[in-house]
Amino acid sequence: MKNNRIANLIKIAVFALTMTVMTVIGLAWFRRPDVSQIEKRKLTEFPKMSLSAFVDGNWFSGVETWYADTFPAREKLVEANNSFKALYGRTGEKIVGKGKDADEIPDDAGEEATLPVTTEPQTVRDGIVSDEGGETTDGVYVSGDTGYSLYYFVKENADWYAAVLNEAQKKFEGRATVYDMIIPLNSGVVLSDALQKELGVSDQREAISYIYGKMNSSVKTVPTFEILRNHCDEYLYFRTDHHWTALGAYYVYTSFCNLKGIAPHQLSQFGTKTFEGFVGTHYSETNSAALKANPDTITAYVPMGTDKMTITDTNGETNENWPIIMDVDNYPANSKYSCFVNGDAKLCVVENPQITDGSACICIKDSFGCAFVPFLVDHYQYTYWIDYRYFNRSLSEFIDEHNITDIIFLQNIYNTAYKKAIQQIQDLVES
Repeated sequence: MKNNRIANLIKIAVFALTMTVMTVIGLAWFRRPDVSQIEKRKLTEFPKMSLSAFVDGNWFSGVETWYADTFPAREKLVEANNSFKALYGRTGEKIVGKGKDADEIPDDAGEEATLPVTTEPQTVRDGIVSDEGGETTDGVYVSGDTGYSLYYFVKENADWYAAVLNEAQKKFEGRATVYDMIIPLNSGVVLSDALQKELGVSDQREAISYIYGKMNSSVKTVPTFEILRNHCDEYLYFRTDHHWTALGAYYVYTSFCNLKGIAPHQLSQFGTKTFEGFVGTHYSETNSAALKANPDTITAYVPMGTDKMTITDTNGETNENWPIIMDVDNYPANSKYSCFVNGDAKLCVVENPQITDGSACICIKDSFGCAFVPFLVDHYQYTYWIDYRYFNRSLSEFIDEHNITDIIFLQNIYNTAYKKAIQQIQDLVES
């Protein structure tokens, strides 16, 4: 009994000493992190002192949050914790939040959408992933070694997005043809319909059909869902990241070509570059040990006419002869998607020396467009693409200045439900 008491006292003393040392290190360590690479966010700053914050206790709460958020080696400790969970078979992630309740998708789109804003889907395959016991974490469903981005339909915003495209078509009528392509997230394409219903997410096939149905007939709506679902057993989306792969982008490119009436190129005609070890946003949002242990491989297809572009970055700096497909072998694991056109830039332009007919298009895109636009390069003399979040020139003047005849809007379906994105696209259209 006496020996047991001594052993217990020693354990308590060791634990107390360890906690004391860790606390002192946490307080005294001067090289505290300010950015989380895993979570891709800026960490909490030390709170400013004020009399009111001191009296009501908010300053002390701020210090507590700062201390926990910027503890030295915090990310290594989080990764270690997830690895220990995996040893015990706990590969799923806890439920952090599931997003808002989805609106019901109307059976009939009704009249075309107009500003201001206050058909039956084709029969396709049912998906290949059924219930494997995954868990939902802040808009991501993790099942095994794969994360799935979830989507919730918002009718008001869907109508608004369609109205913006209608406005663009009317504004540029007689000057350019407006195309729209809404890219589904991987959950809608790969998960079975039954599992999606169980998760309470919206049917992306029906949502895209509804939004397209709200656009006037002069907007050329590119079929996207059907062709992806018919290839859903292929590597169309990354497992550790919310983006599609270049293969997924290729299939939608063929759908665009068919709608436009041009012949798509075969994959075998392109050169390829391959990059291993990509671990993207699904991991950063979940810290899933299973995702980290099974990184993605990126295969990029190099345009045939040229692999050079002129890029204006978000800071306004312009660089010529920049590679369309970049070498990212030495990039951090979470940055390798930028192999496609160097990621999101303000403006990029490619002049294809193999084409001399003066043809020009512009793609107004989000980050999904990065893997798509390299396929356009071999069909136009001039290919422009802009990110609506950063482009600050008059779109109308730009289109006239560069004799652009095809305007291609490309957004992943999440952005048709996101107010800020729709407002930014509307501001661009009206500029």
